[in-house]
Amino acid sequence: MGRYLSVIHDIVVVIVVVLWWWSKMRMFQRCSRCIMDTRVPGIVFDKDGVCNYCRLHDSLEAQYPISQPHLHRLVKDMKEAGKGCEYDAVIGVSGGCDSSFMLSLFSSLGVRLLAVHMDNGWNTRAASENMRVMTEKTGVPLKTVKVDQTVFDSLCRSMLYASTPDADIPNDLALLEVMSQAAVDCGCHYVLNGHSFRTEGSAPLGWTYMDGGYLEDVNRHYEEAVLDGFPHFSWEKQMEFWDYGVHTVRPLYHLDYRKGRVINELCCVYGWQWYEGLHAENIYTKFVGRYLWPRKFGIDYRLVEFSALVRSRQLDRKQALIRLREDVCFEPGYLQMVKSRLLLSDDEFETIMRMPVRSYSDFKSYLPLFRHPDHRKMFDRLLAEEKISLTFYDKYVKGV
Repeated sequence: MGRYLSVIHDIVVVIVVVLWWWSKMRMFQRCSRCIMDTRVPGIVFDKDGVCNYCRLHDSLEAQYPISQPHLHRLVKDMKEAGKGCEYDAVIGVSGGCDSSFMLSLFSSLGVRLLAVHMDNGWNTRAASENMRVMTEKTGVPLKTVKVDQTVFDSLCRSMLYASTPDADIPNDLALLEVMSQAAVDCGCHYVLNGHSFRTEGSAPLGWTYMDGGYLEDVNRHYEEAVLDGFPHFSWEKQMEFWDYGVHTVRPLYHLDYRKGRVINELCCVYGWQWYEGLHAENIYTKFVGRYLWPRKFGIDYRLVEFSALVRSRQLDRKQALIRLREDVCFEPGYLQMVKSRLLLSDDEFETIMRMPVRSYSDFKSYLPLFRHPDHRKMFDRLLAEEKISLTFYDKYVKGV
């Protein structure tokens, strides 16, 4: 009798496992056009199995077609706005591919640039050398703005203890404010941003949410660092920059920007060094993308990057799926560096890694303000004046 019960038990276990596997497979879906799948927050599919991120890409393609005339108009507008000023535009540089390419392109077109680097103390050697080489060989002056590392590290620790995926936003928000403030300080109205939706895609809101109010609330919950004077792009600062007339433009939206070709050109012409990976020129950003996201949150951001390249026909879909199966590498020495600089013991770090996952919606933010009906006309105007991007408008204002 016991033998029969054991057999029945084994059969039941097999049935349960098969049903679980079948339900998981039934729930899983991958876009028929790119490689985004149901692991991505907010994803929906149409009747053809195409995801909403592909439809967003198509909207951006229509809004920002590849256009040399647009590039020439932008150059003309920057030069007109820069008359009587020392510079026509500020360009943020990190030693990365996108900013290095724009530095080369716009300096060759006669735009008087001020290169600005926001230094949070986490640069790789390759990034620092790339910035030096690019600014020296293009003749563009470089201004380095060092942020208070004690405050910056405190904000990074707070974001880790908040247990949300948005761990790198102290860097992103500081960068936004530093670039805009540099434009105001030198009297120009243009800031060049190196984002390209054709090579980077658009970050899902559930994986990356950022605004100054959110960072302030996380800081209040944990370490309460003094933020007076620290660049974190508060609402007041945003309004100040809009009122001044700062235009943050994304020239790569109108260019046939092919990253592989650009990397080869930068290496050959300038002696630039490739650092192998999206935003991997910064150690902390690399830690978030290659260690924290996959190991704590199950986030593989290559889904976004590779999908963008597939949509723009820079990467074959089958090849993208093959590359997605490759391991995400992160140097062990960098992990120890992160723990040491953030003053986290091994036990404290493991506690952070085991904490339940939370969301930006668990904290106060500017999102209700962005989406308030009374502000829609203001954001419509800012979009028309190209002071905000369509991706910001769709995600933060419209909520699509």
